[in-house]
Amino acid sequence: MVSINKVLLFLSNRCNLSCSYCFVSTKDEARLSTKQISIFIKWFLEQNCHTDYRELDFFGGEPFLELDLLQMSIPFFREQNRDKKSQIHTIPVNGTILTEEMLRFSKEQNLSVSISLDGDRTSNAGRKFKQGGDSFDIIWGNMQKFREFMGCPPQIKMTVTPDNVKDLFANVNFLFEEGFYNVYPNPAHIKVKWAKSDVDVYLNEFKKILQLYIIRRSRKQPIEIAPIDALWRKKAEDLVMEDFSCGYGTQPMLHPDGNIYICEHSFSEQKYWKDLFCVGSIVNDSVHIDFEKMRKLADYNIFTQFDLRNKNHPLAPIFSKMACCSFTENNTFLNKEDIENALDMYLLSSDYVLKSYERLKQKYSENNDFSDDLIPPFLRSV
Repeated sequence: MVSINKVLLFLSNRCNLSCSYCFVSTKDEARLSTKQISIFIKWFLEQNCHTDYRELDFFGGEPFLELDLLQMSIPFFREQNRDKKSQIHTIPVNGTILTEEMLRFSKEQNLSVSISLDGDRTSNAGRKFKQGGDSFDIIWGNMQKFREFMGCPPQIKMTVTPDNVKDLFANVNFLFEEGFYNVYPNPAHIKVKWAKSDVDVYLNEFKKILQLYIIRRSRKQPIEIAPIDALWRKKAEDLVMEDFSCGYGTQPMLHPDGNIYICEHSFSEQKYWKDLFCVGSIVNDSVHIDFEKMRKLADYNIFTQFDLRNKNHPLAPIFSKMACCSFTENNTFLNKEDIENALDMYLLSSDYVLKSYERLKQKYSENNDFSDDLIPPFLRSV
């Protein structure tokens, strides 16, 4: 019996931005109906679930353009989910639309929201409005507004590309200095190819970010950096795929076309990916799922599919479902070396975090009372 503890609602593909790295199709605008949502949520709550919680996730498009659907689906899910804890995953928004109604709803429902910003004005240049024009000033103002209303800053989701990776540490530090201490630097895929030289830059920047993380923790300053938070204070054998995986193969995702997919990259324009990842649909007000296809897709392992050189890395099982590292936007796969490069970013950066904590644990007490002799000279003025 398949256990389903989380599902995703792709509210719509409507968005007011045209980001250079976005893979989501906005060719034909479509949105979920409240009827589709209620049918899907009711089906979800009837499924076998081995955890003590059920989770509802959202994707777009721009979710805040569909505020009415958020206002309907979240309370409905919580009211109907009577036998488990209800979790609403962090809602990703682009930060250009933020009304008082959105703020009140987020606060009333105790929602976690991530706002997309890739760093300073220059690094954010790939996120233009559809009609043209830079988005930085509007997003920056809304970040301030969100923090003031909610009493804490939102998570800032940074999309890292080969074009802006050289400034990754500077951009993270820029956000920290402005009081935005919860960040999620996330490498782009699908429309992006990572050369080894770009990966080397990423890893060097990541090491600087890790040192900054250690410094702020040692000084009891607030800091949250995904995925460092998922790794810190853990042993490699204690890590689970759910800390890093998007839910590939295990999380049904409802699209406005009435189909149900198990990978976000089926939301692109490419029919190949849609057919590959489609596991069901809503027909005659009923959800139909091909659980056998879902099981097969859930067993996917990128390292064995392509016989990658990093398949024997100790952390490879944790990142084995990252199929997105192999896709292109044209119904094809990257070459083997490019896939290995992309996965190196996750494997090696995670390794840095685990080994750093082990070294600290040996040198200092468990209460995080680290002294400044740990801090490298180039960061002591931070």
